[in-house]
Amino acid sequence: MQMRRTMLFVPANNAQFLKKSTEVDADAIIFDLEDSVPLSQKKEARETLSKALSNNDWPGKELCVRVNSPSTEVGLWDLLYVAGCDSVDAVVVPKAEHDLSFVHTSTAKKIIPIIESASGLLNITQVAQSDGVTALMYGPADFANSVNGDIGAYSTSSVVKTLVACHAAMNKVDSIDSVYFDVKNTSGLRKEAKDAKKLGFSGKAVIHPDQVAVVNQIFYPTKEELARFRRIVQAYESTGKRGAITVDGKLVDYAHYKWARNLLQKLSEGE
Repeated sequence: MQMRRTMLFVPANNAQFLKKSTEVDADAIIFDLEDSVPLSQKKEARETLSKALSNNDWPGKELCVRVNSPSTEVGLWDLLYVAGCDSVDAVVVPKAEHDLSFVHTSTAKKIIPIIESASGLLNITQVAQSDGVTALMYGPADFANSVNGDIGAYSTSSVVKTLVACHAAMNKVDSIDSVYFDVKNTSGLRKEAKDAKKLGFSGKAVIHPDQVAVVNQIFYPTKEELARFRRIVQAYESTGKRGAITVDGKLVDYAHYKWARNLLQKLSEGE
């Protein structure tokens, strides 16, 4: 099972940044063909990315491509391009608002839809249940624009984030929090990442290599937390998985056991 503590956006039209991303300790790389690439450079960006994929290696990382909206001509060209990229694992779909099964069918790739509009949020069940979906991501900037709201308010909206996290959990896929744009504000990044983790998010998108270590640390349990998770699993399984027990002086029931077991399993498979 792929861990997605950090997913680093990298402009697909920048050969230097593409090469640099091979050295970054992010769990996933998102090669961006959408917002970071001017319309006049879309074709050139695909060519630049193809060269990078041929000349570089990202061992152990999930490689994704954020395409332009599949409802546009350039987006359809992007899908055709990604379908021919054997080393690409997933398609990140912006402004997801409906069933995206055709993206999975046409590319044979996993799908990571971005919920970043009012329509996308209201149709999130349909989006999340599309064939091939492996994670849901939240995009507050475009979401705020779609409702004539404030980007800052929607960057920290626990209501919207909870809905994304709940639909991801219901469909047994990861939930990925939005990027934090203030690159130099490490304390702000740390707080936003911690808040997202508390809401159930699996990881966070990042836009700069300096953000990776901070976010990785937050979305990975401490040694003390791991030890407690193991004690919970061991103690609960020794009872035959029935009723409520006490571990470290705290009440533990089946929900706590299942949470600890699933987390340990995911960490083990991600190693």
